[in-house]
Amino acid sequence: MTGGPEETNSRAPLHPYITHRETWMEPNELGRVIPPYRPTFTEFDTFINDQHRYYNECPMRGIIIEVAIEGALRRADALKLYEMGYYATGDILEFGTNRGLSISILAGALRDAGNDSALVTMDLNGELAERARRSLSELDLSRHTEFMVGDADASCQKLLNAGRQFSFAFVDHSHTYDDVVKACRRLYRLLVPGSFCLFHDYNDSREGTAGYGVYTAVAHTLDKNDFEFCGIYGCCGLFRRREV
Repeated sequence: MTGGPEETNSRAPLHPYITHRETWMEPNELGRVIPPYRPTFTEFDTFINDQHRYYNECPMRGIIIEVAIEGALRRADALKLYEMGYYATGDILEFGTNRGLSISILAGALRDAGNDSALVTMDLNGELAERARRSLSELDLSRHTEFMVGDADASCQKLLNAGRQFSFAFVDHSHTYDDVVKACRRLYRLLVPGSFCLFHDYNDSREGTAGYGVYTAVAHTLDKNDFEFCGIYGCCGLFRRREV
């Protein structure tokens, strides 16, 4: 089970990184504080480039960024997503395509980094997946993006059967305990050692109410011997698969 902050393992990933263990929260603290974005990788100061900076300056609709594709990301969520995509060293996996906001941020980050890695995104709703596909095509971001429609756990099994592994995963397909547990159980085999996974709605005051169990599912399923806690940014929790 994942616990609180602890020492980083000794082997570093391809890009030097730091953790923000001081952002750890206990269950009764969730949603009370929304930690700001801070870089995980140490190769830049505040923003990677102008596109990264844009997510800190773009229009807002309440607490949610308002950009070309509709979605529900805070500034810190979008900034962390872009950073993770930009520094990804291989293919990226997304649980939950929805309308395509998060996958567009990841696709843009890969493009800006000159990275031709594949993006695989999955969603249960075929209409939403098609809408996202059209949106990415209109933004010229659909290159190297693969859309999977169907149950996330079954889609993960197909990827494993095909021998696919990923350098980053964004988990945002469901808030329910059972669905997030299933995703967590797949991550060890789906992620290459040293790669990161980001859980949306990890820091949410609704945790433990009907339909919300992301934090608890991660705590119960990600083994701290296999994954280290790296920080909370906005409502997202970042973890890293330890190297063997």
